[in-house]
Amino acid sequence: MRRLLKMMGFEGELHPKDAIYDLTLMLKKEVTKKTGKMLLVLDDVWYEKTIKAFDIGCPILVTTKNKNTMMRVSSFCTDIKCIDDFGVNEIKELLAKYVKCEPHNLPEVVQNVVFMCKGSPLVASLIGGKMAHAGESEEAWKSFYDKLQSPNGMDTVRKRYCSGDSEKDLSRIVDLCIEPIEKYKEYYLDFLIFVKDIPVPNNVLEILWDKENFEVQEIMFELYHRCFVQLERSEDDDNSYSYVSHDLYLDTLQVEFKDDEKLKRHKKLVDKVLKLIKKKDGTIDLTQLPKGYLPYTIGYHLFYAHEHQMLRKLYLNLYFIEQKIYLTKDVRDILYDYDNYRNCFNEDDDVEAYKSFIQRNYAALAQKKSDIVQLALFEPANSVVYKVARKIAIKSTDKIYYDWCNKDQSTMQLFLDFKSTNFENMKHAVINTDASLIAVVGHHAKVYKTDGQPLPELHGHTDVINYCSFNSDGSRLATASEDNTVKVFKIVESLTSSGNYTGKRLSAPTLDVKDDAVITFKEHESPVICCAFSPDDEYIISCDIEYTYVWQINPQNWFNRCKKQPPNPKTPFNFCCFNNNGDLFAAASYNTIQVWDFETEILKTTINYGDFNINRFCFSPDDAKVLSISDNFVTECDVKSGNDKLVISTGPKKDYVLCSICVNDSYIACGTTKGSVIVISRETKTVVKNLRGHNRDVVNVAFSKDGKRLFSASSKAYILHDASHLTNSPLVSFEGTMSAHMDKELVVAASNYFNCVEVRKGLEGELDTSSEPEANEITACTLSNDCSKVFYGTKNGDVKVFNIVTKESVKLLPKHKGKVNYILASKHDSTLFTCSEDNTIHIRRENQETLILKGHTQSVLMCVEFQKSKKLVSCSKDGSLRVWNTETGELILPITEGHGNQDVRFCDLSRDEDLLASASADETIKIWSSCNGELKKTFKVKNVVNSAVRCCRFSPVNKILVSGHDNGNLVLWHLQGSQEEEILATHDSVVYDIRFSDDKSGQFLSLSSGIKLWSGSAQLLQTIILPSSYMGVDPPCLWSSPDFRVMVVVHNSVLYILKKFE
Repeated sequence: MRRLLKMMGFEGELHPKDAIYDLTLMLKKEVTKKTGKMLLVLDDVWYEKTIKAFDIGCPILVTTKNKNTMMRVSSFCTDIKCIDDFGVNEIKELLAKYVKCEPHNLPEVVQNVVFMCKGSPLVASLIGGKMAHAGESEEAWKSFYDKLQSPNGMDTVRKRYCSGDSEKDLSRIVDLCIEPIEKYKEYYLDFLIFVKDIPVPNNVLEILWDKENFEVQEIMFELYHRCFVQLERSEDDDNSYSYVSHDLYLDTLQVEFKDDEKLKRHKKLVDKVLKLIKKKDGTIDLTQLPKGYLPYTIGYHLFYAHEHQMLRKLYLNLYFIEQKIYLTKDVRDILYDYDNYRNCFNEDDDVEAYKSFIQRNYAALAQKKSDIVQLALFEPANSVVYKVARKIAIKSTDKIYYDWCNKDQSTMQLFLDFKSTNFENMKHAVINTDASLIAVVGHHAKVYKTDGQPLPELHGHTDVINYCSFNSDGSRLATASEDNTVKVFKIVESLTSSGNYTGKRLSAPTLDVKDDAVITFKEHESPVICCAFSPDDEYIISCDIEYTYVWQINPQNWFNRCKKQPPNPKTPFNFCCFNNNGDLFAAASYNTIQVWDFETEILKTTINYGDFNINRFCFSPDDAKVLSISDNFVTECDVKSGNDKLVISTGPKKDYVLCSICVNDSYIACGTTKGSVIVISRETKTVVKNLRGHNRDVVNVAFSKDGKRLFSASSKAYILHDASHLTNSPLVSFEGTMSAHMDKELVVAASNYFNCVEVRKGLEGELDTSSEPEANEITACTLSNDCSKVFYGTKNGDVKVFNIVTKESVKLLPKHKGKVNYILASKHDSTLFTCSEDNTIHIRRENQETLILKGHTQSVLMCVEFQKSKKLVSCSKDGSLRVWNTETGELILPITEGHGNQDVRFCDLSRDEDLLASASADETIKIWSSCNGELKKTFKVKNVVNSAVRCCRFSPVNKILVSGHDNGNLVLWHLQGSQEEEILATHDSVVYDIRFSDDKSGQFLSLSSGIKLWSGSAQLLQTIILPSSYMGVDPPCLWSSPDFRVMVVVHNSVLYILKKFE
């Protein structure tokens, strides 16, 4: 695509990381600029995504052997069937072009040569290259034909080209054509060991043949001119080439190429490669290999060189795994290698553990976001991957590593169950009854085994697919689409689950697979919202906004049984389903659920929910109740009467909407817009689990038939939870409020989903005690200096103190009139500072009247206490900093100018307490005098968008200040001299916090979706990607010991206690 843009005169800047979507848009713009007509030819297309990428607004001529690539555009194209072979006259014309004469001037004997080509233009080109000097010479052509008639020749040619005696004809042609270049034959035979159909770059041949670039090109150009290889110019370097030989020639040469010769040549290549990548200390550096061919195929060559022990050693080496994935930018390649060469590994190697680790961390590995050893240290303690990483971390002297001390099995199981998909905006996903298959739909329809192995993609729809449903045994999948149809597909086993190396390497499509829908229902006149099979699999129910249909499935067709309308044309349908017995079916429209008798089609019940819109509903296992979701609550209603409604609470949090529901004998599961799954006991009607893991709306939840698995899906991922251990004791789901203190023992206080404050002790995070649940959400908390109490604030303004010893909570008065944003415990004494949305700061001391600091005109976000004087600095959404006297409550210094009305999100105090820093949404950091409020400096990153400042910190020696920004930038500023910024790195998302160590190392860390640790000279020491980083969007919360030996993080509801290896 980049090459085409250059050919079209594109003047913009192209980057290697440009997405295909962006390149398509660029091409479209270039096409619109052209005044003349343009025809785009795409030759030998294998994949549907190629058609999509080059859909740039001009006519396209596509050549392909796989008709399925055109399925999505079948209604917009015309098929032209092409004959594979050339005719006699076409072959003759081709030969004439090579020898530079008119076809009719060729000697008569050429006609016999033409017949021996068997219509193959490839073979004709080979002959043309050899006979280019012959011209019209009858003697030369007769001599060549006589040699072809010789009984000496090779007898094997791929049968897909020919059969019978013609095999000998073609093999003799190839043998004869290679004779004149005998000195190059040894080089050409090396192509027999390369993976078929993958171009071999010039630099690989340089390694194999010990030759310079120009020497390799001299050899390959000779083979190219003789038509033995195809030549491709490198996109990155116009003077570099890659080569591929047609396997017709190679198969012909296989007869004289014995197994021991092939082994010898593989061994020669492997020895040279290992010599290149092996360092003096014995470690492996795969980055020494040229990009492209070798990083992909090193396993293949090791295997066929019989270097099985070396293959095992490398593929169990974490650094080799890291380098291979980074160089190939894909995990499928290494995963295929583990499967293809499984007999090279021992049973106790636990290859599956390596595969599971790679699948879950592929994004971080492919983009080199984190050290692979640090990633592996988050694996389960009994994993072979973790044990290998731990040994490396203990011995390491030049790298910093952290161990996750409070791992527990239930949390680890969440990460093991999590599966990310390659889908963009997945609309729906579902499991079959035994949880062995998973179907996902959106722009495509795909089915996977639960181990992640894909089955053939399902083609047929011409627009987005909204919904899918398995039949009872998982052999059929029904899909509802925006193209106004419902299709039924037959699910077949993947044809890529076994086979040779080459097929897997190229992911070549299987041309004989018939993957069209077996039935297409076309009665809908608008996009179909959902569909479902009846329990006996003989019927399907489906609905659009106007009608709900029930239709019978025949082996090759369908029969419409009934058609229902909503009670009010202005209230469209949004969901429908059968009950579990199949004698009822129902549909929801706005605030109403209608239930019909299946046999008589008579309306039995209409359930009205007043002002609440029904998002989804399902029947209880005994079909006596209908359970529906509206807003953030569940309603259980009697099916027969439509009354006896019971509203079931989904817990204390109300900042979400329920978007999916399922039920079994014991539990109700609801997916939410906050990316969690709430599990409710049917017996007690209380929440027993809050399962986190998604970062978007949970579009579907479903229990397996045996109740042991709970499936949940969002637009980018799915999780198959272990539901066999659901109990009435809640699994803690930590929120973003946390405080920690470490003296002799680590103490951590954090709020959880159930609005309790939990206190945990020790590096293992053992639960010590917990407060009673609060009616309102806990928004801030902090430990007292002696760790005997936890102070916490709530959304309604309450401030409470929880006594860890007595386990009692006491409300402190007066309360705030708005949400408590921030709580700070003084390091001097028992003074407590609380900042609130009511624009005030409260200063509380035991047995003294509360001081209420007024002056801010909007919400107060945080405050910092002076350590050398009785002062406090605060920042607010009103754009100001204010310095207060903490003894009297007097406003000492109002700094109201500088940021306008833009939020001041963060403030900091230099170690000598002479300077204040304010970080604002206006994209600036301002440095002020703490004595008189004078503005000293203003820092702003130049030429960067979305650079609102989230946080900033002074270094301990007051020489630098580091700021974190909403666009992920971490920026270092010099307080003396130059004001030029130094952008250290870009995190993947907002930088929420920065911490400096208190020791002499000068180290600091930055907190975003991951943690980056920096040296005093601003060199990156380590990046820690937490396992839950990809499983939510909640802001993380961090505490660290002064020397960074221990860190405590709450991220996406998971508590991490990390300890440095020493």
